[in-house]
Amino acid sequence: MGKKERQENLLRVIVQEYIATAKPVSSKQLVESGEFDCSPATLRNDMAELEGEGFIAQPHTSAGRVPTEKGYQYYIKHFIVPQQLKGARKEAIDQAVQRQPDERQLLKVLAKTLADLTDETVVISMSGQNYYYTGIAHMFRKPEFAAQADLLQEIGEMFDQIDEVMKQVNHSVSRTMQVLVGRENPFSHNCSMIVSEHRLADEQAGVLGIVGPMRMDYDANIAMLSYVESLMDDLYDEYRR
Repeated sequence: MGKKERQENLLRVIVQEYIATAKPVSSKQLVESGEFDCSPATLRNDMAELEGEGFIAQPHTSAGRVPTEKGYQYYIKHFIVPQQLKGARKEAIDQAVQRQPDERQLLKVLAKTLADLTDETVVISMSGQNYYYTGIAHMFRKPEFAAQADLLQEIGEMFDQIDEVMKQVNHSVSRTMQVLVGRENPFSHNCSMIVSEHRLADEQAGVLGIVGPMRMDYDANIAMLSYVESLMDDLYDEYRR
């Protein structure tokens, strides 16, 4: 394994470990992971280079490293592999959308189900340019936000202004799913948003998005949002009849 490939793999492991634990990742953990066939000194040097290039950073209170906005963006671009949703999560979504009386109730149930399954906040467009969000408590419980009252206040204020924020999102969203990381995300520079466009029953463009910390589980959340997208066109055909 060459140096570039080794450092890419190192970044992948750091991102995945931090997503899973919310704790800075140390060189000792990486050595013990068994993922790397190199000396501890080589790993430490690679971490120093990744830090120098802005992919990871060292919190003041820790000897470990955490991914930066740039690190997450690289991970999303190079390591996310599309997954087909299966099992209990797929079944939960399928059950949630059955026999909903109208479009508004369908969207609310979809949003609530997606928020519970992802453990994140979900925002969705309703007909008439109205927006609905649910799961904000999930975000407030995240360990990286729990002790930051100013940050929680900032995020709360952005949701209070959801109409204006979603106008910014609408300008940049297309039918292709997008991941807005950090400063790309109108809700907060400390969060990410996975978002896609869909067609409402009145033929207007709508938006469905998952909002959470940059440490969100991108692989799982993208798979769930992709599956919901695939359902929506068929479901809306019923409401258009």
